[in-house]
Amino acid sequence: MTALLTVSPARSDNLYSYFSKTDDRAGASIEISPCVGEIVPECVSHGLWCERATGGEPSIAVILSHFETAVSTVIDGISGQGKIELKVSNRAIPLTVRSVRADPYGMDGGWIATISLDSVDDLLDTFTEKNSEGASLIIAGKRLPLAPQHGDGKKLVAWKDACIGLEAEPLPHAAPKPGSIPVTAKPDCPFNSQLFRSQLYEDANPDSYQELQFVEGEANGKVRLTERRDGTPRWTAQGEFTCSNGFSICRIEFPLMLHGPVQLPYETVGGKQSGPELVVIPELSQDVYQQEQSGDLNGKSHRGLVADLLNGFAPSEDEIVAPYNVYRYKECATSPH
Repeated sequence: MTALLTVSPARSDNLYSYFSKTDDRAGASIEISPCVGEIVPECVSHGLWCERATGGEPSIAVILSHFETAVSTVIDGISGQGKIELKVSNRAIPLTVRSVRADPYGMDGGWIATISLDSVDDLLDTFTEKNSEGASLIIAGKRLPLAPQHGDGKKLVAWKDACIGLEAEPLPHAAPKPGSIPVTAKPDCPFNSQLFRSQLYEDANPDSYQELQFVEGEANGKVRLTERRDGTPRWTAQGEFTCSNGFSICRIEFPLMLHGPVQLPYETVGGKQSGPELVVIPELSQDVYQQEQSGDLNGKSHRGLVADLLNGFAPSEDEIVAPYNVYRYKECATSPH
């Protein structure tokens, strides 16, 4: 996977964020622009995008145009201290530079620099729903906002999840039947016993995670999502999944507390030879947040997914019981879960 940042002069002080994915799902982008409508691609201030690499480890690159001071600063820092920082909340995370390439920009005599980084995990692992609001890059002392408007942090997380999904190489069949995908970590694990997990944001405890399991059926059936913190279940939600058109289109559905159900397509993709597979449900978390963050509770226990609250867990009025977008195969259930 390759991720890129592009920079060019903005036309105004008001910036807007645009998240998109390529039609072939081989890339995703965040474009920061002072413009709206059809002219956005023509007046991008800066942006992030990622694409599947042809092989090897994922890589990140930074593209700078009309930014000669930044180029010289980064080149000076290659052999020593980093000159690019990612700022989230009150943290400043240095991004390590691997190489810099400068090319003439033929349109007006400027320069374009391609800066390759060794900081893939540092960048992707950092973004969460909570800390992405106001995130920015600092290059040569200049702040480049990545979430310029309120709510843009969710677009950054969507971009991150799309990029994580691209780390896995595609299977021989673009849309295989659920349960037919070999899991290299435990190839003899039945489909309904496979446990997929996502570590809770900002909680390093390995016993704090969300766990997704297809509990019934292979083409159509039930799915269960459970959140545990410090090993203790806090809530569990029940949903359904279905695949149609010869298993080429698969969708997952969860009921919501305040609004209608959320239903989205999902992908199950194979990992690298020695790695596990992923369940990727693009924009699931964002859709739940957008639908459930407003409205009166009217006596209901919480916002978000319809879920059984366990072990005394009681969400606050503005807390949302929400899923993540990416779940990685962890283990095979040895007993009913």
